[in-house]
Amino acid sequence: MLNKIADFFDEHETGVAIALSILLVILSLGIAFGITCFWGWVFMLVWNNLLPLFWAEAPTIGFWLAVGIVFVVRLLFKPTVTVNNKN
Repeated sequence: MLNKIADFFDEHETGVAIALSILLVILSLGIAFGITCFWGWVFMLVWNNLLPLFWAEAPTIGFWLAVGIVFVVRLLFKPTVTVNNKN
C-alpha cells in the first residue's frame, strides 16, 4: 500500500501531491471529529437517560458538553505507553 502511494507521488507533479496530502489531512481530521461527536452523542444519551434513575437531581447535559467530556476523558485516560514483547 505504501509503495502505491509513493509511486503516485513520484509519477505526479508536486502540486497534485500537495493537494492530495492536504485533502487526506482534512479527511482524517473530519473522521476523527465525527467519531468524537458520535461518542459524545452516545455519552449524552446514556447520561440523560440513566443517571436520573440513580440520582433524582442529576442535571441533563447538552451535546457539546458531552463531546467535551468525552474529549477530556480520552486525553486523561488514553494509554500512551505500549509494551512490545520481543523474544
